[in-house]
Amino acid sequence: MGLPQWFWVTNWKPLTDRVQAGGVWAEVTARPTSLTINPGSGLPAVKCDGPGEAYDSGRSAEAQRSDCSYTYQRSSAGLPGSAYQVTVTVTWGGTWRGSDGAGGALPALTRSTAFPVRIAEGQAVAGGR
Repeated sequence: MGLPQWFWVTNWKPLTDRVQAGGVWAEVTARPTSLTINPGSGLPAVKCDGPGEAYDSGRSAEAQRSDCSYTYQRSSAGLPGSAYQVTVTVTWGGTWRGSDGAGGALPALTRSTAFPVRIAEGQAVAGGR
């Protein structure tokens, strides 16, 4: 069984912006709501309700856990570029309000980034007498 590959987002926070023209203004707030990891090569996606957990190299692997990880069962040898093409997508929810008291929810918005992940495989042969 392989080692889990951890995924996390470091800038997981709401963003607010306001525009004004004379005495009229509108304000939009966007909040990240979920993180989806597509591990590549047709493997099933993992959806996280938060930003994931950063791996802490100062703690033992057994003392850590993340719901936002994926364990590859095969090496990436033989794949294009010898890597899985991972896509990470953050879904944002938003609201708006205006100076006249109007406001409401905005449709969900997604932003994605893709990057290669190389997975190596080690094998051992043990013999006994």
